[in-house]
Amino acid sequence: MTSFGTQHLRSSIKINTSLVQWWRPLISAVITFGLTVACIGFGHPEYAVPVAIGSWFAGITDSGDPIGVYWRAMAWTTAFVTFAATLGSLVSNSPLAQLIVVALMALACGFVGCLGPTPMTNGIVTLVVYSVFAGQPAAHRSAFTTGLLILLGGITCILITVGLYALARSPGFSARPVTGMPVLGSLRSHLHVTDSFVRHSVRLAVVMIFATGLAAWLDWPHHYWIPMTVAWIARPARDATVEKVVHRMLGTLVGILLAVLLINDTGMNLYVLAVISAVGIAISLIFLRANYPIAVVGLTLAVIALFAIDGEPVDETAPYRVAATLLAGMIALLGTFIWPSARSIAEQKSPQ
Repeated sequence: MTSFGTQHLRSSIKINTSLVQWWRPLISAVITFGLTVACIGFGHPEYAVPVAIGSWFAGITDSGDPIGVYWRAMAWTTAFVTFAATLGSLVSNSPLAQLIVVALMALACGFVGCLGPTPMTNGIVTLVVYSVFAGQPAAHRSAFTTGLLILLGGITCILITVGLYALARSPGFSARPVTGMPVLGSLRSHLHVTDSFVRHSVRLAVVMIFATGLAAWLDWPHHYWIPMTVAWIARPARDATVEKVVHRMLGTLVGILLAVLLINDTGMNLYVLAVISAVGIAISLIFLRANYPIAVVGLTLAVIALFAIDGEPVDETAPYRVAATLLAGMIALLGTFIWPSARSIAEQKSPQ
């Protein structure tokens, strides 16, 4: 057990330099920063969270493919997170509806991982975005306004990114994703009780129902943090889930500490918060595949700064975020014992 834990701790500080990306993450971070500043400048800081999430998450499935593949992946991700944010906002005031919807969402988002790494990532971020907006009732923003703002952020990021590649005369605009078996055929081939992704989707539904219900019952500030974290770290393979839990906890704790120190030191100036969120977004995307804990540090910084722009306090809620992360890790680990896989499976390589 000690060597097992040591293995994950060692992997948390190992950076795969061949997977570090710079150009596209920096583009996304600058675009997101510009959109966030525009929301603040026009007197609507409450729009910053959905617009920034739309722009940020548009590029989260980037695996270094040619621009033709990349912009298509961005478009699909934008569509999925727009749907998830709208649906989450619609049910945000109904605990029962949240439980029903999260069960269905988890079943679908967990199962689509059988189609490959990019669909798996889209399933994860879709469930994450749903959890955030379902757990954050926003009286100052309708569900459809939230969805439109997410869509605006995603489309803006896609258009500017594609435009920059066009100006640079970059090749690869005609490239398309390599497809194997048709989607429906591939999904049908996995529809049996011994399939690892069927089992994963059921486990994911159970733990997301539990995490969502527990979050509502505890009623902590930002209780969406519990189901959101479970959605990030739950994996089809037990060892992969354990690794994600260890890495997630390390990255989140460091990210929360940095966020508190930076925001306390610089104050709650909205433009400074926009800079902090942009730095966090850049870090999260640059190290997304190269080192997960570092990416989580950036993700945590960005989320806390963005929601601070929306008026959420930082100091008094930091302990709740730490406790929520620990609870989510335990829930995800317990979930690995629900209907265990018939055999060990090779973990799909996903950045989350």
